Amino acid sequence: MSKFNSDNFIENYSFYHKVIYVFAILSVVLNIFIQKDLPTNTLIVICLILAFFLVADSIMYYLEYFGSYTFFTMFRYVELLVFSVIQGLVDKSSILLAVLLILVAFVAVEFVLQGSDYDVNSMHQKKYALILPMFLSIVIAYDQTSEAAWFTYFVMEFMLFMVVYIIVNWFAKLHSVHIKQVNDMSLEMSQVETNNAKLLEYQERVKTINEQINYQKFELAHANKVLEQVNIEVNSQTDVMRYMTSTFDILKCINVLTDAIMEVKNPKFCAIYVDKNVYMNALGSCIIKTNYSSMQRRLKKEIESIFESVSSGKGNPEILYDDEVKQFKFIGDANINAMSVMPFVDNNKVYGMMLVGSDDKEFFSNGLGYYENCIVEFNVAVNRTKLYLKMQDMARKDGLTGIYNRIYFNELFEKALSDAKRRKKPISVALFDIDKFKNVNDTYGHIAGDKVIQMVASMGQKYADMYSGFTCRYGGEEFLLVLPDYDEEKALAVVEELHNEIKSTPVTYNDIEISVNVCIGLTSYPSLCDDTKILVSRADKAMYYGKKNGRGRLIVDNPSIDYEE
Repeated sequence: MSKFNSDNFIENYSFYHKVIYVFAILSVVLNIFIQKDLPTNTLIVICLILAFFLVADSIMYYLEYFGSYTFFTMFRYVELLVFSVIQGLVDKSSILLAVLLILVAFVAVEFVLQGSDYDVNSMHQKKYALILPMFLSIVIAYDQTSEAAWFTYFVMEFMLFMVVYIIVNWFAKLHSVHIKQVNDMSLEMSQVETNNAKLLEYQERVKTINEQINYQKFELAHANKVLEQVNIEVNSQTDVMRYMTSTFDILKCINVLTDAIMEVKNPKFCAIYVDKNVYMNALGSCIIKTNYSSMQRRLKKEIESIFESVSSGKGNPEILYDDEVKQFKFIGDANINAMSVMPFVDNNKVYGMMLVGSDDKEFFSNGLGYYENCIVEFNVAVNRTKLYLKMQDMARKDGLTGIYNRIYFNELFEKALSDAKRRKKPISVALFDIDKFKNVNDTYGHIAGDKVIQMVASMGQKYADMYSGFTCRYGGEEFLLVLPDYDEEKALAVVEELHNEIKSTPVTYNDIEISVNVCIGLTSYPSLCDDTKILVSRADKAMYYGKKNGRGRLIVDNPSIDYEE
């Protein structure tokens, strides 16, 4: 865009005064051919002058003239001077004069406004500069016209000046209004931009707060989920603890513990193993819970060897992943990606273990706290049970021999007799007494006598364990052996073996070997004695029959013992 096209008012205004240029040139041409107010040569010169200024004006606007505003203002002023001179020369009643007056008015307005930036002082100076062209035109007209025509022309010039003055002020006012509108719009836009900026800032703050709220909601939901899980685990541990404090059955405790873990944690499998002889259990105790039946069978076979490996370690819990898990054969093709191995430790000794596995690699991401708390409760239950069983064992067993005493024997015997009658199975009873035991005490002392009693008791316990029976110390040197499900024939073979081993096992005391023999009475239900209430007394009669008839004998219940006085 041209340098002078910055003002839209002047740009449009310039177009119109170029149109006036064209009319002025046409008017001059008309004068040449019709009116002839001036000589033809003069009119041609005027026409050329007008054409020159029209071309020059167009060049300045449309060829993007980069001159200063000062030059352009001077150019306009020269135009005014030239046109004023021409005005003074032409006939005061011709059309050309009217066209020139309009053209001068347009040029004068442009002269005042162009480059003034609507500055009041600058515009006033240019207004005053219009006096010279007007004065020049009036002076020239004075010499060319009559007094009456000159006065009329003077009035026209004055009116022209006033019109220019009014037009300039009108443009200035329009510009002022425009500037005010622009300023108001700028201020409004600035306020709008400020408000928009504040709104954007507020939106960002709201967005940030919403994000924080959403994050806090997420954190709160996560915390609630964790809290719910903690509550579930705490309630589960409370239930487990409550059950374990109400029973001395360790196998049931293991069942409850594995069920709780499967319900609360939902692993793919949970297995608990407790070694033998921990709570007076002759065999290891194992509970496995899983939906993988094939894995359950394999694990049941391997669990003792796994325990041996765990018990030989440091006794610390471990979490295994991927290939570390696959090294265990019992896993097979089951989808287990994480497994914990947690030993049960008491007095720095590993007595059992817990295995928990899942297909989720992040299953143990929250640690092993729940399992360790359960293990603590289980340790307490095991120790309680061990203490209870130890006290119970002390109450049930003879202090010298370690086998059952007579009181507890009576309980076992009653149950065994009831079971035999219910199942219609035989049961045999052997009562044996150490021969000449008083001589042992008198000859070697009571300590030697105690050793003899301990040896005979241990033999009775040995054969009770071998043949699924039970034995007790029935009196001072008397012992009972009960063999459920054994008739007299099978029982006789067992008792003969027992008798022979006692006779062939001397007791060593102070480098002295003391030979020991017993007298045994054997009876059996229902073949030899059809009344379970008198089984012991029948065995006792058989034993005493043997003592009276030579000692060191094994006597089977028969009618002849009833006739012995």
